[in-house]
Amino acid sequence: MDFSSFPTHWGWVALILGGVALIMAISPFLQMYFGRPKILIEFVTDWIDGSKLLGGQISNPPLLHPLARFLALHRETAEDVWVVFEINEDKTGKVIVPAIFPDLTREDMPPARRITLPSSIRIARFPIALYNPSSKQAKLVDNANAIVLPTGQYIVIIKVCVFGKKVLAKRCLTVYTDGNLRWSAN
Repeated sequence: MDFSSFPTHWGWVALILGGVALIMAISPFLQMYFGRPKILIEFVTDWIDGSKLLGGQISNPPLLHPLARFLALHRETAEDVWVVFEINEDKTGKVIVPAIFPDLTREDMPPARRITLPSSIRIARFPIALYNPSSKQAKLVDNANAIVLPTGQYIVIIKVCVFGKKVLAKRCLTVYTDGNLRWSAN
């Protein structure tokens, strides 16, 4: 066969079809990499009925890049998400509380230990410690019992588990002599 006599306009058609096929083939591979859940952990402070609540929040933000939208990429829903946190002394590293599994709360569902976190701007929150000004005590929020935190600095280590993988975050928690507490820089 002699391809030198192939019409030139067919070359342009083949180039265009090849480009379209390449874009169609790349999209699933990009989806597998960029579409995985991405869990973000934040430490928050709220006031509830005059009490100060220190907690955490997690989110699975959507893909917002214009190229991702053009290629129809989307972030997947994080299935079977659960959180555990531990409290250690800041100076010695001694474990004060080895593991607390808090209830996760979203505005569209009741509190649960395991949740599904869709790719959106919605967040899931969980409590860690509570300061009640009337009792002047800082307590860890645990469903089983109330653990009073004495004055000092502690490291809170949060582990979020998604698809068997863990995402970690640490923050320093300071409890003052009057029982008040706040997040501090590490």
